[in-house]
Amino acid sequence: MAHVLITSPDALIDPRTDRWYDGLEQALKFFQSQNPDNLVIVLSRSNEKLKDVPDTYNPVQLPGKVRGSGKVIDALLKQFPNLSERDIFILGANDADMVTAFNGRVLLLTAAYAPTDSRIHSPGYGIKISSPEKVEEFFRYFLQITDPWYYQIEIDEQATLYTLTNANTFGRGSDVVKLNEAFRECLKEGAEDYHNTFMVYALMSMQSEQTIDIFRGVDAWGVYPSSSTGPNPILEQFKELFRINYGSRFKQPILLRKSDTLPRHRQKKDTRVAIGCDNQLETIIVNPKAKAKVNGKTVCIIDDFTTYGTSCETTRILLTEAGAEKIIFVTMGKYGREYYRYSYQIQGNVFGQFEYARTGDYEEIGNNGIFNQGATTDIRQAIGPLLA
Repeated sequence: MAHVLITSPDALIDPRTDRWYDGLEQALKFFQSQNPDNLVIVLSRSNEKLKDVPDTYNPVQLPGKVRGSGKVIDALLKQFPNLSERDIFILGANDADMVTAFNGRVLLLTAAYAPTDSRIHSPGYGIKISSPEKVEEFFRYFLQITDPWYYQIEIDEQATLYTLTNANTFGRGSDVVKLNEAFRECLKEGAEDYHNTFMVYALMSMQSEQTIDIFRGVDAWGVYPSSSTGPNPILEQFKELFRINYGSRFKQPILLRKSDTLPRHRQKKDTRVAIGCDNQLETIIVNPKAKAKVNGKTVCIIDDFTTYGTSCETTRILLTEAGAEKIIFVTMGKYGREYYRYSYQIQGNVFGQFEYARTGDYEEIGNNGIFNQGATTDIRQAIGPLLA
């Protein structure tokens, strides 16, 4: 599939030397080499800034009103009917680049290597590209993502679970084990070595053809609470990346943990399955400040790993009671093949005080979902070389 890269002289040419940043022309040529229809467009209000941009990169001067609007993206989509927003990237270093990405609903690659006083360096917006060499790295690895979701299941007509990776390591190759261990260290222990790499992979996976429209429909983003009352800073960073890039302005947590609870991984399987959502419903409420953002809306909750689906079920039960129209639950990894669906009756106010009662037995529905073993190949090809 062809892609379009929109950029500006500020992201290409170092104002301190008036020369191209080392490695950027090579990155653009690599991008063009991946598909004969790949297109680079360099935009600016100033002809003077465009004078050092070769014609092969299609320099275009635009008036200010057009430069920072979504009209650029609209024009591209009209000119190339087979193109979609997910096929367009902006490598940006100024406010006009940022506004074009936001208004056009396309992915921003923030040129963090470029000096600027622009708001474009605001935390969380766009994918941070720390050096010119990382531009080519992005095109070399992350554009190859095609079918990234390892597991997905429609739990009921309102709720769906998507899982990015297969977290199991038993009997798998050493390269996959290394990748899984690095991801787990990033999510569970805050290891920073490949933190940005995994965040980019997760965001690019959401941008995949299968799910981009689903995630664009999300009204509010949240994180499933950790077993303590404190936030999970790593998952918060993932959530903020998704929230900002999909244009949601609501920053408050969706779910709140009222009191600490025992981490579930310390419990045996039979105990965890038998308990179900009981200890979660005892300690979690829906944030009263999120009431208007949940009722009648699409809500996405992010978690690190799932085994039996308890976090997702707790989320489904609470947000359904709170009036959510659609619930999307995203976990970064899935252990095993099981998913247990529970039925609870809620009495009271899920934004404050409520009581719960189990109604009926639980049901194992894990195999109703879709397991995509090819997702392992996708993540290994996209991230594996970066972990070497």
